[in-house]
Amino acid sequence: MAGEPISTTVDSVIARYYLENYLLSEKKDLELHRKIEEWYQSAPEQEITGTYIQDLCRRFSPDFATVYLAKRILEDKANRRIRSVFQAELARAKRAVLGGEKFGLPRNHASFVILFAPAWLYNFNAETGADFAKPRKILSGLGIDTQLIPTDESGGVETNAEIIAKEILQHRRKQIILVSASKSGAEVAHALGVLLSPEETKSVRSWINIGGLLRGTPLADLALSFPKRWFVRLLFLVMGWKMSGLESITTMRSQARFRLIKMPDHVLVINYMAIPLSGHLTERAKKKYSVLRAYGPNDGLTLHLDGMMPGGFTIAELGLDHYYMDPEIDLKSVALASMVLGDLNLQEDVAPDPIQKGGAPAPLE
Repeated sequence: MAGEPISTTVDSVIARYYLENYLLSEKKDLELHRKIEEWYQSAPEQEITGTYIQDLCRRFSPDFATVYLAKRILEDKANRRIRSVFQAELARAKRAVLGGEKFGLPRNHASFVILFAPAWLYNFNAETGADFAKPRKILSGLGIDTQLIPTDESGGVETNAEIIAKEILQHRRKQIILVSASKSGAEVAHALGVLLSPEETKSVRSWINIGGLLRGTPLADLALSFPKRWFVRLLFLVMGWKMSGLESITTMRSQARFRLIKMPDHVLVINYMAIPLSGHLTERAKKKYSVLRAYGPNDGLTLHLDGMMPGGFTIAELGLDHYYMDPEIDLKSVALASMVLGDLNLQEDVAPDPIQKGGAPAPLE
């Protein structure tokens, strides 16, 4: 699909036909072809919202809706350009790190600092890469200034956003590239779009949002529902974690916070997004994906659209789930950072596809 190979199972016959036949204009099943054709004619391409995607899930299946969303992202002109630059940088990173070749940097690279906002429980989950230790080490070895933002690993989004905002102001004498993952995506968004004025963010040139929980996750709602919340509170007490982190990513609170965001126009936003089909899921993501499937297509922790910042550019990783279990993920993190370090005029030629956020997620009937 759009030049990307896919080899997996899907959740329905019509999703398989859509992927294998319809998108290649092969009429091998007239009835299935007719159903898809009728849908295309009655619902021409438009802004993709949560409601629009949920309608596809009801009519066909979550995997069908996932394929459609991935197709829109991959075929968008702006996203294709971003992806081609990313792939070129990934090839450069591989040659430098694995092949020993020199990794050329822009002349002004010393004027930049890359600030990494770590994921939730990043010390507890360090083995998963939540603290960005490997890409930070690689980038530092290449001569790039990198800093880990010392957020409260179990703290709430608003509290950590204040820490991130202070770090931005502290480093404003340099040009800043921000990199976030999972929950810290919501923290960076709040810092940039709510806490700081546009003038205070002038030093921020780019934000790389990796699997952000920008609008929270229904999993947090379910974890805090009765009677499960008592077991969750006991677990957090035993582990020494703050409940405020979990409470801050509930959907109602996250959506209210998201509505306040006014992202500065000068900040180049790149969404790096995992898009798995049902057969792609790792063991760690399967159970959560199954729970979220009632709300629509998801990556095993959040709904796809709730992880994207509107107006940004999106690089879709077909086949990965929220935990990004990819042997090349550290090199890809390096490629993402070096991409924006080398070309900060990426957004000047073309505008991104109009993929917008939906309303509050509700379970599919």
